Amino acid sequence: MVKEIIILRETGILLFHYSVSGTRRLDELVAAFLSAVGSFAKEVSQDKIMVMSFAKDKLVWEKQGDLYFIALVSQEDSGEIHRVILQDLAQQ
Repeated sequence: MVKEIIILRETGILLFHYSVSGTRRLDELVAAFLSAVGSFAKEVSQDKIMVMSFAKDKLVWEKQGDLYFIALVSQEDSGEIHRVILQDLAQQ
């Protein structure tokens, strides 16, 4: 289940936030941190982050140009399905 979706620039500026429950766990401070993590991964390994897993949730990432599309989803959900949804969102 998708819990939240954010769209942010590489610079960490939050452009869009959607929360199913109305609570914002992914706020501006977290968005800036996620942007920094994405940039760090690119610099260190020349690769991109696709999923960050936690005990109950995971963050599914998609990058398009200078934008990050990130979904907070349940750990048991398929990251690939959510990545396809984020790719579709990025194309619009």
